[in-house]
Amino acid sequence: MNKKQVRVGMVGYKFMGKAHSHAFRDLPFYFDTEAVPVLQAIAGRDAAGVREAAEKMGWASWETDWRRLIERDDIDLIAIVTPNNTHAEIAIAAAQAGKHVICEKPLALTVGQALHMLEAVKKAGVVHMVCHNYRLGVFEATRSSRGNRAGNRFEINGEKGSIRWDMENLNHLQVYLEEDEPGLQGFRTISCTEVEHPFAAAYWPAGHIIGYEHTFINLLAEMMNGISTGVSPSPNFEDGVRNQIVLEAVEQSVQTGQWVKLPEYTGNLPSFKEQSMR
Repeated sequence: MNKKQVRVGMVGYKFMGKAHSHAFRDLPFYFDTEAVPVLQAIAGRDAAGVREAAEKMGWASWETDWRRLIERDDIDLIAIVTPNNTHAEIAIAAAQAGKHVICEKPLALTVGQALHMLEAVKKAGVVHMVCHNYRLGVFEATRSSRGNRAGNRFEINGEKGSIRWDMENLNHLQVYLEEDEPGLQGFRTISCTEVEHPFAAAYWPAGHIIGYEHTFINLLAEMMNGISTGVSPSPNFEDGVRNQIVLEAVEQSVQTGQWVKLPEYTGNLPSFKEQSMR
């Protein structure tokens, strides 16, 4: 069966570029989507840096100006993984060029910017998402599956302490030290994501566990399905606008020291724009 190829142009290539590149490349290994991503081109300001990133992460070509990326007719989807002060300009230009858009979080700097971005993708009729990748996790409870699925544990006990590790919680190490003060002794949990831990420096910044990368694969599977059906999956720019409303209210509350009433956005963009400008 011939699947639709979605030719991706990504703006940005460092930490988030690494996460998105990994997800685009690995998506077909986990999800049987009707559309599949093609790593067509990547853009960044530093020629040497973006060229190296393209070669390392498997992109077919590279640009030093994101505008050139949007102008290309061999790009279907623009992935924006730059700092959020650049999101609005890139996303609006991409939508106006008829490209689908997936944008890192937060969507924009202000509610006004977010509304312009939402208006642009709606007017262009393109599929859009915002990368709230943690929202796509699944929590399940069952009465039929008892016990552990992949229990593989070890514990080492010595004169000065103990350590124990569990495959089902592989990012954490539990440590007990006999030299701790009485009353404070007990197992402590260490998140092994700092560069001091073996192999950790090769993956993600501290605090980002092994498995973090798969949240992006889940997100991009939704994006590919959305492009196949012509529907923008949630979380999309509508969700980005609502989040921006909350962020802006927090800023106002900090500045004034008072409670701030949130304006209600119900999906009626023209009505909300009129209300927010009063």
